Amino acid sequence: MFINISNHPSHTWSEKQKRAALEFASGPIVDIPFPAVPPEADETAIGILAREIIDKIGSLPITDGPSAVMVMGEYSLFWKIVSQLRYLVPGLPVVVATTQRIAEEKDGVKISRFEFVRFRKIE
Repeated sequence: MFINISNHPSHTWSEKQKRAALEFASGPIVDIPFPAVPPEADETAIGILAREIIDKIGSLPITDGPSAVMVMGEYSLFWKIVSQLRYLVPGLPVVVATTQRIAEEKDGVKISRFEFVRFRKIE
């Protein structure tokens, strides 16, 4: 199972990104939305949000645990989630998606789109 913790649901991913995810895991891709993090949130609030994500992973109907987890989002919560995952499941591959930014200008408006390139392990 490949767990996607981000604001980019896997049904919106390119086929290239889906294939790359399945190189890490033979099972399904499961989406867990990355929560909005208020800028006023303190460290306790970040810890609570991280615990909620970890609990969602723990409640998934899996027997062997996840094969890999992608975490993408606000950095302090990202760090807390990754730290807790590493503690709870040593050796679990945690990855981020890398993209190529493609910018176009149309009628004086700059439009950016991001094209998936690869997953990079966080080590």
